[in-house]
Amino acid sequence: MQLIIRDLIYRSPLYKQKIKGNPQITYNSDKNLFYIINGSNQLTVLNPITQKSYSIDNIKGKLASEKNNQITYDPYNHRLISYSLDQKSISVFSSENNSWSGTFTNGMDPAYIHHTVAISPKDTSLITFGGYGYYLYKNTLFKVNLNTHRWDSLQIKEISPRFSAVSTIINNTLYIFGGKGSKNGRQEEVSHNLYDLYAINLATFGVKKIWEIKSNIEEETELLLRGNMIYNPTDSCFYAINVSKSQGYLVRISLNRPEIKRCSTNIGDMSAGYLFCNLYYSPDSSKLYTIFNREIRNSDPEVSIYSIDFPPIALKDTIQKTPSKNKLWVGVIIFLIFLSGYGLYKFSRRKKDKKPVSIEIKEKETAPQEEIKKTFDRSKSSISLLGGFNVKDKEGGDITNQFTPILKSLLLIILLYSVKTKQGISSNKLDSILWEDKDEKSARNNRNVSIRKLRVLLEKVGDIQVVFENNFWKITFGNEVFCDYVAAIQFIQDTSFDDFTKEATLYQLLELLVFGPLLPNTQADWIDNFKSDYSDITLDLLHSLLQKKEFEDKEDIQLLIADTIFLHDIFNEEALRVKCSILYKKDKRSIAKSTYDNFCKQYKSLLGTDYKISFSTIVTSKTTS
Repeated sequence: MQLIIRDLIYRSPLYKQKIKGNPQITYNSDKNLFYIINGSNQLTVLNPITQKSYSIDNIKGKLASEKNNQITYDPYNHRLISYSLDQKSISVFSSENNSWSGTFTNGMDPAYIHHTVAISPKDTSLITFGGYGYYLYKNTLFKVNLNTHRWDSLQIKEISPRFSAVSTIINNTLYIFGGKGSKNGRQEEVSHNLYDLYAINLATFGVKKIWEIKSNIEEETELLLRGNMIYNPTDSCFYAINVSKSQGYLVRISLNRPEIKRCSTNIGDMSAGYLFCNLYYSPDSSKLYTIFNREIRNSDPEVSIYSIDFPPIALKDTIQKTPSKNKLWVGVIIFLIFLSGYGLYKFSRRKKDKKPVSIEIKEKETAPQEEIKKTFDRSKSSISLLGGFNVKDKEGGDITNQFTPILKSLLLIILLYSVKTKQGISSNKLDSILWEDKDEKSARNNRNVSIRKLRVLLEKVGDIQVVFENNFWKITFGNEVFCDYVAAIQFIQDTSFDDFTKEATLYQLLELLVFGPLLPNTQADWIDNFKSDYSDITLDLLHSLLQKKEFEDKEDIQLLIADTIFLHDIFNEEALRVKCSILYKKDKRSIAKSTYDNFCKQYKSLLGTDYKISFSTIVTSKTTS
């Protein structure tokens, strides 16, 4: 059996099309849709999962600009925004009227080509930095209030003028990395590729230089990124696309130290007279999407879209490993840890080829009865909450993107309360969570409309019903519909603790728990208690099993349990002690040390303090406490 750790290869494009005119592209992560705008009167909507698209023609109104890809999606107000840095104007698209709010399109050659743009979650302001135009590199920062249309701009003197920088916003801090420019911003001066990381406080506009690399990056003679960055808090790293030498590949940039690593193979030849590129993240599918708009001489512009699993791992940190015949579940757990983005250790062997990295697991030929089979199937008619939100229909099609934010929240609230209280949730409480800004009548109308839409969607999944009974809303499942969270809770509640010491029962439990924590990418105040309760239940059970006498001499099972604990608590010290001490005892000392070092690095990065217990203390401690 062969398992793929993470797809490090950008394969054939999901979409590739020549488009007349000046196409501009942006992405809606709420619905997993791309928007390709070609002039003010045409808009193409593309679903990257189904690869189906449709067009909206005869749109009224005007874009703010038709050049330099000055288009973005506002995820906080759910709308398309066209902007012109030169004219300091914006135009908002109305999906109800199929019209742009602008009345004038700027036709000037832009002065801020290849600027970087992000939208602040603090006040939904549009923030841009840098760019090039009229023989000048820029270090201008624009802040645009998308509600009042107020424009503010200032020069960031602490950062040298540049274009092709990449950026992202975390809380109220703008992070800017790299680019190409000159000291005084003039093209006639010698320009340089830059490898420096800055943080700008968007409340005070104070600037802090975090680090800089002045020499070349590893084997690369040149690094030129483009578009924006995606931040992964798990490894405290940014991800961006390098387009130097027209190659196109993903790189990982450390927040805390001057380190840049390559994370994918080349996409292919990206040579063009003008190349726009950007990077987007889909939380529902756990993928990065890379878009390219290539303007090739004597040809129409070509738009292409690629995807890759996220978070990836650096190519240099990958290996090919063949466990022994009784290590099947260890391999599965390690694979799924990488799949969840919690890889806490590097492996000792390395492989640099461009083939998918894999783990080969040899199954026992003489004893097929020992082969461990999956008990729980999320491939169709399923609602997955563990490790992330995902919904599959009866045929196995992914319909997650059909759940709008309100329908997703409605489903989750009723489902979680149905498990917690059995009777479900009352209308008043439901309304107070989802429609607290509405009066009673409006809330009721919104609820009724949303319930109808939800029921239509759930029919595609199978026998799952939204029931109103005794003034409470709840969800009931038929036998053919699977929900991992419901199955995990029921399995834990219905199984006696002593039964978990039986290996077959334990493997069933771990198969459920290895899916991951409850809804890690869904953030809402009302959901925090559910997450905490599930974490407490699973960790308490796993800790108790780790200390069972039946497993004292079964180190492989102890490793399985420790790795599963790490999926739910990356700073769990007991799991660290068990894992490091067993690996050290098995003469896998470099892996044990690497596990410990990565634990300490993330501990310091996220908690702001050093981990106090030494490696020697860890590996000489007992495996259970």
